Amino acid sequence: MYFCNIITRSRLYQFIALYNSIKENSKSYKIFVLCMDEDTFRILEEAKLDNLILNKLIEIEDNHLLSLKSIRKAEEYCWTLKPVYLMYLLGRNNIDRLTYIDADLFFYDDPERILEKSNNCSVLLSEHDCNSDIKYVEEDVGRFNAGIVSFKNNFRGRNCLNWWKQQCIKWCYNTTETGQFGDQKYLEEMPERFNDVRPIDVAGVNIAPWNDEKYKICIKKGKLFINEDRLILYHYCGFRVIDKNSCVFMYGNKYFPPIHNPYMESIKNAILLVESIDREFDGSFIEKCNEGRFNIYSLTVR
Repeated sequence: MYFCNIITRSRLYQFIALYNSIKENSKSYKIFVLCMDEDTFRILEEAKLDNLILNKLIEIEDNHLLSLKSIRKAEEYCWTLKPVYLMYLLGRNNIDRLTYIDADLFFYDDPERILEKSNNCSVLLSEHDCNSDIKYVEEDVGRFNAGIVSFKNNFRGRNCLNWWKQQCIKWCYNTTETGQFGDQKYLEEMPERFNDVRPIDVAGVNIAPWNDEKYKICIKKGKLFINEDRLILYHYCGFRVIDKNSCVFMYGNKYFPPIHNPYMESIKNAILLVESIDREFDGSFIEKCNEGRFNIYSLTVR
């Protein structure tokens, strides 16, 4: 299975945890990464992770993208580049399907299971499916979540992806005031504009703080289940490393040991790996999170 990701230094620890979860649960995988800064590229290059292909910004940026870079915030520019990078990779590699995944995702089961019902579908999207008390937020942020988006390398897939790319180049900002939202709310238009665009129809995918109250989480024979289905993929939206020993959950501020302990252990191991390469590197969100408003959890390996 082919994946791609765009990361900054503040997402490096989480990306390494994501990478290790893919490696642990996949029989075959390849991950393309667009590094937004030199430190991220250097550390991943020195880490020598299997089946990881690194790209630098200079490989995809043109004058128009550079002009957008100067007027968009860092996260907005990353969102803008998402369909650009997907198009770049599909045009230069012998890839049948490419799946973009955010760095704050984590696999608990085989990623191939995501495709088991719709591998031939040109575009696969993940519904937010928000908890009832926050269902209203979908009006602002959209029906679908842009943390995982999968495109078949065929005419329909590329046509839809190219449209998304053009929309993000025109407008991609972290606001909902205009009726849009970053790169994400464009996804709502895809099923109406294009054929062969479907929601992912597999349980246990993209479980997240915005929808996990729908599920009973338990362990059966050493495996995590949500209701009667295996947990495949959890989205740690709002998880922040605030220093090399501590983290917070900004959204929901909930802590479920069966789910979170393996992730926090993987984050700690990622920090140790980066430390072994560069002891001075700091990939935390200190300036954004250390405000006393969240419960702080230790990353000590359990």
